Amino acid sequence: LSKSIEFTEPCPEVQWSSASTLGKYKKFFINKDTAETLSVTLQNPSTIPLDKKVTLTSVGLEYRKVSEGFKDWNAGRQNNDKIINFKNNAEDSFGFITADWKYPVIDGIYEIRLKSTCQCDRCPLNLKEYTSDGIIGSIDLTPPRVFGEPSPFRNLSPGEALTISFTEDIDCEQPYKFDVGIEVSEMSSILFGNNDIDIFCVKNSIAIKLKEDRLPAKSLNYLLGRTYVLTIDGVKDKSGNSMEEMYIIQSNFECLPPTPELKISFNSDREYLTHEPIVFNVTISNNQVVSKLATEINFEITGRVMVVSNPNLCMTLEASSDNVVMATCQLDDSNQVFGYYSTEQEIKIGEMCLEYH
Repeated sequence: LSKSIEFTEPCPEVQWSSASTLGKYKKFFINKDTAETLSVTLQNPSTIPLDKKVTLTSVGLEYRKVSEGFKDWNAGRQNNDKIINFKNNAEDSFGFITADWKYPVIDGIYEIRLKSTCQCDRCPLNLKEYTSDGIIGSIDLTPPRVFGEPSPFRNLSPGEALTISFTEDIDCEQPYKFDVGIEVSEMSSILFGNNDIDIFCVKNSIAIKLKEDRLPAKSLNYLLGRTYVLTIDGVKDKSGNSMEEMYIIQSNFECLPPTPELKISFNSDREYLTHEPIVFNVTISNNQVVSKLATEINFEITGRVMVVSNPNLCMTLEASSDNVVMATCQLDDSNQVFGYYSTEQEIKIGEMCLEYH
């Protein structure tokens, strides 16, 4: 009587290729600029090629999404939608075999692993299959977008930071890879860029404000009441996805009321007859310095002086270039003027509108 003992060879313990980026760093990042498939390379530790192993049926790649809890493993597929089987692919002399994995297009954190499966009816599980260590990576195919409106959206105070929020955390590594531009009304020939702006980038937001010493008048008051156009381009998220198009928005700086001073005088050295109008000299001064560039300021000022005896009497005021308004007003029924008056006027300086009472 003779007996023989036959030993069953375990399933090949395939490993990630240490020569590949995936095997070397044990992680992967996929963004919208990645090709439709991810190249995966394994190494056969045996001197016998995988396609020569009789009991080996397949060597595949499996994946699962772990960002929403550990789920069931899914078979990795090629671009032609066929399940990956490294055994069917060419193996070089070093035992390296490569396949292209068509990754899922749903953003999240994923784990991938290699799995070899063998045919052995009465064998224990450890002889029927082998699974490699898993590799964790991210799939992020969604570019960042501006969320909501800048804060504050209107009436930005010069010197106050303007904050722009995004739908996800962005790349804030310095030097910044994104570009910020601000164009102020009546200064269309000047585009303030990154060097003219204080920029603060944290998590999912960018805060900006113009540097005072970069303004033509070197004064933040120069911005009062003006409009501006903000542009942001080149913002990327943590996965390297760039925003799809330049962000452009128009808004305004706040408009502070001036500190006006009104002076009314008349020639008291002469006497007026009852039928003669009294000539008043009226001076309205704006003590708030708006700009050093007086030649660039256009004043259009209209006002009304209300007298007890004649509340509908109007006067016209004209501005000089030094922010002082001079006008002469003739009042009828001069014998009923008691010296009581009130003023209401609107001053337009370029595109700036300052109202006061």
